[in-house]
Amino acid sequence: MNRNPVTIATFDNDFAANVALTRLQANGIRAILDNAIMSEVWNIPGAEYTDIRLLVNPDDVDRARAILADVNQNA
Repeated sequence: MNRNPVTIATFDNDFAANVALTRLQANGIRAILDNAIMSEVWNIPGAEYTDIRLLVNPDDVDRARAILADVNQNA
């Protein structure tokens, strides 16, 4: 990522976070998960520091959100 990445979604479990990450990567969007390890080590429901953040390049925000919205509508 060339500039400061933008959080486009947060997840409370690593499975959902990785599904979203894989979907974006399959569509050519570079994305990363932040805090995935902490959410596994300190798995306390509702604790803010255990949220997994999905980050993308600022130039990809709109397209990434559209891809994730499409996944949620078709689920």
